[in-house]
Amino acid sequence: IDKNGSFRFMKMNYGEIIYNDDFDMIKSRKDHFNLFMATRPFDSENETYFELKIKQIGNKQVFIGFIDSEEKVINKAFGFGCTGQSKIFCRRSANLSKSIEVSNDKIMKKDQLLNEDKKIVFSINNGDRIGCYYTEEFVYLIVNGILTKYRLSHKSVNSYIPIIIIDHD
Repeated sequence: IDKNGSFRFMKMNYGEIIYNDDFDMIKSRKDHFNLFMATRPFDSENETYFELKIKQIGNKQVFIGFIDSEEKVINKAFGFGCTGQSKIFCRRSANLSKSIEVSNDKIMKKDQLLNEDKKIVFSINNGDRIGCYYTEEFVYLIVNGILTKYRLSHKSVNSYIPIIIIDHD
């Protein structure tokens, strides 16, 4: 936890974190699956929020969310993003598919395609800030400081750990 009472992330395998007084900078290694976790777990009754600003996005292979601190299984993480071969930024959880790499979120997928008005309802771009807000019932996606319509229910956990995954991007 930093001097402002905010939690921080730590590198679990590849990549780098540059700690600053204002905002920490996470740099990924494009040739690896990069995992970053909060430095401590949180009790399930605590609501938490974290966000990251995307300086440069390549293949959009980023996931932000939470993991049960007792199970610690990546494929059971819940949150939002893209991993694996998917190009669709969407809700991901063990409730939706067996693997975090599989996307079964038809609503967010549809919102990233051209609609009848030839518009894309949802996209993540360079410079965007994406955030994840945890409550006991749901995880919410926040983009550029605005609560989106996207939320995800999750299983009941005793405690959880915020995570960031950057997969070969």
